[in-house]
Amino acid sequence: MKHFLWLIVCVFYFGGHGFAQQNAGQVLQSIGPLPETKQLDTLIALASFPITHTKLAPNCLRFAQEAKQRATKLGLKGKYASALELEAVAMAAMGQKTEAIDSLTKAIKLSKSLHNDTILAENYFSLAIVYELTDDMANAISSYKRALQYFNRLESHPSKHIIYNNLANAYFHAGNYTEALTNYLKIAAINKRDNNKIKLAKNYGNLSLVYKALKNYEKANEYVQKAIKLQKELNDEFYLSISYLSAGNIKRRLKQFDSAFYFNKAALSISQKLADTIGIAFAYYNIASVYENKKDYQNAISYYLKSADIFKKQHIKSKILACYNSLSVCYNELHNYNLSLAYGNKAYELAKELENIPLLEMVTETLYNSYYSLKNYKQALVYRDLNMAYKDSLLNQEKVKEIANIETNFEIKSRDAEIALLNKNKELAVIKAKQSERIRYFLIIIAFLLLFIIAFMYNRYKAQQKIKLSLAQANSQLQELNSSKNKFFAIIAHDLRNPIGAFTNLTGALADNFNQLSK
Repeated sequence: MKHFLWLIVCVFYFGGHGFAQQNAGQVLQSIGPLPETKQLDTLIALASFPITHTKLAPNCLRFAQEAKQRATKLGLKGKYASALELEAVAMAAMGQKTEAIDSLTKAIKLSKSLHNDTILAENYFSLAIVYELTDDMANAISSYKRALQYFNRLESHPSKHIIYNNLANAYFHAGNYTEALTNYLKIAAINKRDNNKIKLAKNYGNLSLVYKALKNYEKANEYVQKAIKLQKELNDEFYLSISYLSAGNIKRRLKQFDSAFYFNKAALSISQKLADTIGIAFAYYNIASVYENKKDYQNAISYYLKSADIFKKQHIKSKILACYNSLSVCYNELHNYNLSLAYGNKAYELAKELENIPLLEMVTETLYNSYYSLKNYKQALVYRDLNMAYKDSLLNQEKVKEIANIETNFEIKSRDAEIALLNKNKELAVIKAKQSERIRYFLIIIAFLLLFIIAFMYNRYKAQQKIKLSLAQANSQLQELNSSKNKFFAIIAHDLRNPIGAFTNLTGALADNFNQLSK
């Protein structure tokens, strides 16, 4: 309790975030009167700031490194591993991601030697976050899974339920919508059971995003309306504005334009009230998209330009690109091909810089259309080929449909809101067993087909052999007949030779001596 009170004093005395930003030396000096173990605990607590607070990172790093030294001095390996993890988090916030991963790898190795599941779970959790910061989603997912294994061994932990949401986010950003849906639904079931409306509203919003990505807009609308209902109950205006934006986007895709305007303008109103600049930019962008879909290109251009100006000030390149691409499309529809190409090329340069395949696919199609409208077919063909190459890299339609069925199967197992998570896993196992059975039947059918083909080919082979044998016999008989014919003609020739020769000699003598002979 004394340590906790001391920490509270430190935080308030040095001005919250300000103390970590400016007074690290004073804090280190102030904890001097505490016992050494309490000093160590205080340093670890002081180093434990969220990774997104980059301004706090340098002093958090200093606290973590000081904690490492004191843990080494006291021979407390578990505390040393925790300090290593916090050092890594601070370094990641400062952009030193490679060094952060190295420190976390060392922390994990040490924690494994100590057989400490709590620290291992936290180590892997932090490692996953660092990998996410480096856009290495494969390793992030792998690390979240390892963290989940250790969290599941613990009776309770603050991050135990958060892990499903983070894992779902990683799957979503990696484009694996199947696993994203599964994990979002798991955490939604937990939050519904615990009656945690704040988190449940966020879960519904995330589920809506997944279905929007899958182009299942009816299902996306269903979940976003659930989120809106909860956020209104909670009077959570910030997240309500985000849900309104999402609802407006979905309504636009459903071609319900009046509803789309309603939700987007409601979001704009809240964002203006909260002075949320980014929210205002997104609202402008969404309103512009509705105008574009209604073919009111002048109004669309006006709102896209407003949105682009804000995104440029905030340095959000992906959204600047989206505005430029949409401006290119609108100007092309208005036959202003020079501005269409200008904005299209700006969007293409940003897409190449971001190395984002879906964005490159979108922009190359826009440029293809612009050059085609200008009847510059050579350049149009170049961008058409690029567009087809990028399309080949995206999910095919069959995979999208397969993913879209995952939530339906999951809902069958989740009709009763109070069913335990373990029961859901059992039901998933049943579905997998059925799928295995179907695969088994399929393989049996394939085996029968193969046997039929083999039998058919064998019969064909035997028939060919019989035909070959018949041909050989006929050929032999023909040779015998030919030989008999030759012998027959030889005998006839021999029997005819002597009479014909005698007749020839007699008639020749008569012809030669005709005048000397009497008539």
